[in-house]
Amino acid sequence: MILKNILLAKIIITTIFWAAPLLFAPPDLFVLLGIPVPHPILFIRLLGAAYFSLIFVYVYGYRLLKAKRNPLSAELSISTGIVSSGLAFIVLFYLGISGSWAEWGLIGQIYMWGSVVLTFMLTAGLYLGFKFKK
Repeated sequence: MILKNILLAKIIITTIFWAAPLLFAPPDLFVLLGIPVPHPILFIRLLGAAYFSLIFVYVYGYRLLKAKRNPLSAELSISTGIVSSGLAFIVLFYLGISGSWAEWGLIGQIYMWGSVVLTFMLTAGLYLGFKFKK
């Protein structure tokens, strides 16, 4: 089932690229990547925690899809992923084209533009997988 695999990709990508770094990475990692260190760091940690709560919802939906049970709850997880990734894409794309990270280091810029691409791909994949139930 393609939708199940896309949701699994969403779980892995969100964990590795956004949730874990925001919740656990030391401030020096931001500097190393050429990204300004957010002050206060508290809000970045809270965002990482919020991402992990979303991951919990995605994992629940993934398990339901895998077991082919409770399709309504699985659909809620998928819809949450579409909204989450879609809004992230809109915000990141707008900030990217408006030059918000143009002064950052090269690795930071690549990370942010990669986030734009990944959020778009996840949104499109979840939406199309949901629409065509594959």
